[in-house]
Amino acid sequence: MKEGRLASQRSIRKFIKLVIGQKVKNELDFLPINILTQDDNNVIWWVPPGKQRVFFNSGADKMSNINAEIELPGLVFALIESNWYVFAVEGTFRPEPTSKVFFSPFFNVWDNHQICVGSTRVPKNRKKVDQWKAAFFSSAFTHNNYKSKNSQLTDGRTRAALWKSLIKTRPGDLTMEVLPPTGLSIATFIKEGSQHAP
Repeated sequence: MKEGRLASQRSIRKFIKLVIGQKVKNELDFLPINILTQDDNNVIWWVPPGKQRVFFNSGADKMSNINAEIELPGLVFALIESNWYVFAVEGTFRPEPTSKVFFSPFFNVWDNHQICVGSTRVPKNRKKVDQWKAAFFSSAFTHNNYKSKNSQLTDGRTRAALWKSLIKTRPGDLTMEVLPPTGLSIATFIKEGSQHAP
């Protein structure tokens, strides 16, 4: 028996065709500019800075049935296996792998950046990122899950106090200065950060 060698994609397709008796599609998908990376199970995408309507229903923070349109910084969302994450990111241009990510300003997000889904109706198709964004923002923010010292806002306010101030100052602008750095870049999150889901 001779030494083995790596199978090419063409030979793999021919083998599958022999086994299942049909042609295997080799289609290319067009990736929009907001997709940063994806494979069969994971996708990471960017939402540019801009106005976004946010909804709150937090009795504990005296923010029941409140909504407002707020100017938000850029955001990076990630679906890694069964987990959903969100970060803030600086700039108005598409992030690079080395771009630093920051703790998000939102309720319903844990210290490891994972989104608490709660009763949110999440899309079935992981590649339809606009639907995931819509699901995130159409769901009411109900509670602050950030607990660690590192995730607290840099100006000492609670997230509830931040949002109340933004809503009162119409239209409020949420600036990056209040968001603490995570110590991660997009590349290091992919490599390390996503491994620490609860």
